[in-house]
Amino acid sequence: GCFQAFDEAPRQYVSEYFDKEVHEGNVSRTFIGAALSSVSSTAVVQMQDLLALDNSARMNVPGVAEGNWGWRIEQAHYDRLDEAGGSIRRQIGHYNRLPHESE
Repeated sequence: GCFQAFDEAPRQYVSEYFDKEVHEGNVSRTFIGAALSSVSSTAVVQMQDLLALDNSARMNVPGVAEGNWGWRIEQAHYDRLDEAGGSIRRQIGHYNRLPHESE
């Protein structure tokens, strides 16, 4: 959502940082990969990012007191998540974040 609102300079910076062309079609997966590949023990990814939703699914606007926290997942979103599930699982596995047998 917000990536499309950026001017060219921040978009270019993001592409340079990740050393690949980052655009509206891959920005969510790029940032999810960055979170999952971090050395932190926990990575949190919002459902809206997993589904690559636009600003209509935004949870809150900083500095705005009303109208926040209204987004809810709908059945169509679950269907979309099912479609993306394999690639999400592969990415989670690639970064060794799947639960281990002892957990």
